[in-house]
Amino acid sequence: MGSNYLTSLADWCREAGLHVHEVDGWQSRARSSGGYESGRPWAIMWHHTASSTSAQNDVNYICYNCPDAPVSNFLLDRDGHVWVCAAGATNTNGKGGPIGFSKGVVPLDSMNSYAVSIEAANNGLGEPWPQEQIDAYFTLNNVLASHLGLNPDDCCTHHEWAPDRKIDPATANAVQGPWQPGSVTSSGTWSQVDILQEAIERAAGTRPPDPLPPEDDTVTDEDVQRIALAVWDTRMQLAGGTSSGSLLVDAAELDDNDVERIALKVWDTPMILADGMSSGTLLTMIQDIVERIEALGG
Repeated sequence: MGSNYLTSLADWCREAGLHVHEVDGWQSRARSSGGYESGRPWAIMWHHTASSTSAQNDVNYICYNCPDAPVSNFLLDRDGHVWVCAAGATNTNGKGGPIGFSKGVVPLDSMNSYAVSIEAANNGLGEPWPQEQIDAYFTLNNVLASHLGLNPDDCCTHHEWAPDRKIDPATANAVQGPWQPGSVTSSGTWSQVDILQEAIERAAGTRPPDPLPPEDDTVTDEDVQRIALAVWDTRMQLAGGTSSGSLLVDAAELDDNDVERIALKVWDTPMILADGMSSGTLLTMIQDIVERIEALGG
């Protein structure tokens, strides 16, 4: 009988900023073998529930109604909320393996006593995986790894443990948000390699930022005025002490040197970053200013 019960699970999750629900009695809930042996768990197991019901119904099945309850340590619901179900070992992984992690090799058919297990609410048949649920999955994985002395990639899909009988988590093409896992089965099982890489990047804070929407490079009159005012606000000294009013109204009086100085000043000022403009956008704007000044001079 293992004696190590993970009674700080809820606190760890809250420290990570997760929304936490504690199921009554979770601190002492475990499979018949009890808690974990000293030095365990060694791994974090990823599952889906294969259900289409409410979070409360999933929790009731995990903790009470399944003949093999408790089924897992956590339920991760569709809103990204974490339900803490059990502090001891659970009955969710079944036969499989062996498979290696940083602390050693989990023996054949022994994952239940070596892993913390997460059941994520999804039918596994193409139901969308909301981004908030995906983000919470990685946050939960990484906070567990941190507190248990594991690496972020000491995690494993149910399919990786038991490839001849399990497909979860799935499906890959239903995952929403910037992270897009590959599929490794005809059922859309998420790529283990992609999960490990993403877990490492998120833990290290090196994950690339979400892509920005496409830029609109159309130059408007408002763009021209904003550049002119920014030049004025950076105390750009025009030949002859041109005022902002003169810059905006009497632009025909500026010669080529004035235009060049304005362009260089705009280039050298952080003002160009204020609205996320690219250098291409900036150059387009400068060219358009020159053309408008030349038109006024004509």
